[in-house]
Amino acid sequence: MQDFYSLLEIDRSATVDQISTAIDEQYDKWRRLTSHHDAQLQNQANQALFQIEQARNTLLDLTKKGPYDVELGAGGIADPDAIHQHSGLHSPLTPLRSPISSTALERTDAWVCNSCKKANPIGSIHCQQCGRSVGQICVKCDTTSPATAKFCLSCGVNLAELKTQIEQDAIDREIYWQQQQKLRAEQEVRLAPMRETAESAQKWQRIGCATSIFFGIFGLPFVIYSLRRSKAVLDSQHQPGDESIREMAKTARTWSIVAAVLIVSMTAFTFAVFVLPLLMVLIGAGLEGL
Repeated sequence: MQDFYSLLEIDRSATVDQISTAIDEQYDKWRRLTSHHDAQLQNQANQALFQIEQARNTLLDLTKKGPYDVELGAGGIADPDAIHQHSGLHSPLTPLRSPISSTALERTDAWVCNSCKKANPIGSIHCQQCGRSVGQICVKCDTTSPATAKFCLSCGVNLAELKTQIEQDAIDREIYWQQQQKLRAEQEVRLAPMRETAESAQKWQRIGCATSIFFGIFGLPFVIYSLRRSKAVLDSQHQPGDESIREMAKTARTWSIVAAVLIVSMTAFTFAVFVLPLLMVLIGAGLEGL
């Protein structure tokens, strides 16, 4: 069976703190080799990381460490409660030294489902028998690790912390989106009167231009009213988000000024060319009749 103490290069009498430190050191050592250019060394590193995870799950769990030490022949003190339950006796026990079934230890050649205990091929995501999760995909490097693994076997990231971070980022984005939606709604309510005035200026500018085409000077009042409405918008205090409204008012004002100049010019031209000569003729005829 796999000797986790030799794998971690520690004594079988090591304390929990010493075991934990050795696991972290070995994990960091092998994790750096997972990106090595030598494919064989990469595979060796991935296998070592997997065995280190097995060592972590076994040696840092007193209910598993005791039976493991007994089968390994370490001769250490097994967990009293675990031994008590294993033996079925009701009196204090000395450490057990008889072999136990190998099924009590975690397998290293397969990923065992915690629900139905089915051994699945390494790399499986779901149990072949019950469909429960036996593997997890690292979203950072897109590789698969056992569902019980604390760190990714490829990139070494803490899977639980990464999942929590991703979930928190999603929550933060949702909160930000809701805040932006609320701000936009409040902005629309605040800018509604200003937008209504700008749209009114644009409407009367168009009416004035259309009227002046057919009725000349009679379109001038509508154009003047449009100028007043657009001026009210442009003279108001600046507010966040009012840029498009001000552009609308500027466009209405520009076209209203152009329309007003054309109306006055055409009216003056008409008066000079047609009305004034006619008046001169009428005045002359009147004078001849005297």
